[in-house]
Amino acid sequence: MDTVQVPDQGGLKPAAQSPPKGFGEAVHSYLTQLVVVADAKAALLMTLALAVIGVLLTVNFATPVAVIAHWAGLLLLATSGSLGAFVIFPRLPSGGTGVIFWEDILKHGSPDGYLRYVQGLDSTKVEQEYAAQNYYISVVLHKKFVTLIWEVVAFIIGALLTLIAMAIK
Repeated sequence: MDTVQVPDQGGLKPAAQSPPKGFGEAVHSYLTQLVVVADAKAALLMTLALAVIGVLLTVNFATPVAVIAHWAGLLLLATSGSLGAFVIFPRLPSGGTGVIFWEDILKHGSPDGYLRYVQGLDSTKVEQEYAAQNYYISVVLHKKFVTLIWEVVAFIIGALLTLIAMAIK
C-alpha cells in the first residue's frame, strides 16, 4: 500500500484508493476545451492563409527577388493552411469499449448494450474510464498543438515573404 507523509499529523496515512469524486470529469472538461481552442486557432490561421493566397494569386511580380519571395510565400502559406486542416481533422484513438468516447460507445452494439454496461459501473470504474479517455485526449492534444506551432511558424514566415514581395514588386 502506498503511503504519503502528512505533516500536520506527524505520521503516515494510507494514500487514497481513488481520485476525488469528479476529478476525471473535470479534467475531461478541461481537455475538451483545449481541443476546441486548438481547432479554433488552426481554423483562423487556415482562413487567413487562404485569404492571403487568394490575394497573392492576383498580383504580378516583375523583379526576380519579388517572384521568389512571392512563390516562397505562397508555398509557406499553403503549408500553413494544410497544417491547419491537419489540426482540425478528427482523430479517432480508441481505448476499446469505453463509456465516454463516441466510437467506443458504438462498440456496445445497441443502446441496451451500452445501458447494461453503464449500469454496471461503480465510482472507481467511472474514474478509470475518465482516466483512459483523458489519456487518449491528451495524445490528440499533443499532436494538435505541435502541428499548430508549425502552422503558426509557416504562416508568419509566409506572411513576411508576402510583405517583402509586395514591397519590392
